[in-house]
Amino acid sequence: MFRSAGRAEAERATAEVSTQVNASQARVDAVTASLAEIHTAVEEINQTQRLIGGVLTEQVAVTGAILN
Repeated sequence: MFRSAGRAEAERATAEVSTQVNASQARVDAVTASLAEIHTAVEEINQTQRLIGGVLTEQVAVTGAILN
């Protein structure tokens, strides 16, 4: 009797741990997806900044040519 009670308790504990691990994995997956979206946004910002930097460089060159 004690063995089956112990086994049942172990099975419940194993199921609970499995549920918690699955929930944790789901949260990790969600965080990973969010970080990927953030990475994409940062890359887009960097690309825009490079474009703006290039335009400003051209503007400085044109302004310099006009003043000289």
